[in-house]
Amino acid sequence: MKKEELLKEVALFSGLPEECIDKCAGFLRKKTFKRGELAVTEGDICKGMLFLSKGEAAVQKYASNGDYVTLYLLERGDCFGEEVVIFDNKHYPYALEALTDIDILYLPLEDLAVLASDFPKLRRNFVRIMQDRIKKQDNRITLLSQKTVRQKVAFYLLLLSKRQDSLTVKLPGSREVVSNLLALPRPSFSRELLAMESEGRIKVNSRTITILDKDLLENDVGGV
Repeated sequence: MKKEELLKEVALFSGLPEECIDKCAGFLRKKTFKRGELAVTEGDICKGMLFLSKGEAAVQKYASNGDYVTLYLLERGDCFGEEVVIFDNKHYPYALEALTDIDILYLPLEDLAVLASDFPKLRRNFVRIMQDRIKKQDNRITLLSQKTVRQKVAFYLLLLSKRQDSLTVKLPGSREVVSNLLALPRPSFSRELLAMESEGRIKVNSRTITILDKDLLENDVGGV
């Protein structure tokens, strides 16, 4: 995929003229990482924004003992580092781990500043991105506040359905990745999917899940 084609999928460049897309494409630098590698280490000096052009990645927050929490997942077209830029931080507060082999497009801060100066709509898009990030963080807090495995899984499937605008959703990663996102052991997550399928709530086909009875899932979490 050409850089220009990818940028048209990125929310930061939504509604911007071809001139901006072409100019940005000239600034981008490609980096490749293997599965399991850290594209960004928590605490690294922030030198720019990253755009995922291939593969899947996870945004991680590490504890001093080496344990980590998965905050959210990235797919092709998603960006990383926007909160660092808008709040003028000097270091990335999170790590970015490759869940598959990934390609990253790197936009240096100085070039981003040029684009923001030339195209004011870019700054407005930044605000919308941050609003969306806050909403996602609120959803994650609500998710983690669910008390049972059933409630967590039901809430997450309903959230995916809303995001993907479909009753058939695709998990944004392997079961191991998603279970970590839900703060659940992988066996517990898999067992709950099987139980919900046997009860007629969902149909599971690898990473694709079809919600058969949305009302039952909503009842599981007390309404969404």
